[in-house]
Amino acid sequence: MVGAYTKSTNNPLMPASSGSDGNQGMNGGMVYFNGYWHHYFGGNNASQIYHATSPDGVTWTRQGTSLTAGPSGSWNST
Repeated sequence: MVGAYTKSTNNPLMPASSGSDGNQGMNGGMVYFNGYWHHYFGGNNASQIYHATSPDGVTWTRQGTSLTAGPSGSWNST
């Protein structure tokens, strides 16, 4: 992904799902690691962080939940 930026006509790149990652890819972040783009984002359920991967930044595969909130009162509760 080096060179001039060209906006994809395949928007959205990761269509909404009916799962808890839903239609709101909120507060996302991306990293490139081991030949894949990794996208971490919040969804409809604010107590979970979801993960998707892409070899090219255009074709995305949801990988499911990466982090969930802990039990009430724990350091990682909501």
